[in-house]
Amino acid sequence: MNRFDNYITGYLQENKEVSLDKIGTIKITGSLPIQDEQSVTFLYDKKITTSEGLINFIAEKEKKNKSLIASDLE
Repeated sequence: MNRFDNYITGYLQENKEVSLDKIGTIKITGSLPIQDEQSVTFLYDKKITTSEGLINFIAEKEKKNKSLIASDLE
């Protein structure tokens, strides 16, 4: 388990969408809690960058510099 997994989950629950560097975008299309696999979509995109909002979210929670968090996520 990645040390940022809980933050990514929290951000996704709040914002319904998150993009992860060189991986893709995850979207929650249904309501929470997630009832089935059709409530979540994933779009692979190796050229995408991490959501800036996610970096800010984690930096605020960890009380660390945003560039350090961005580097760690990469």
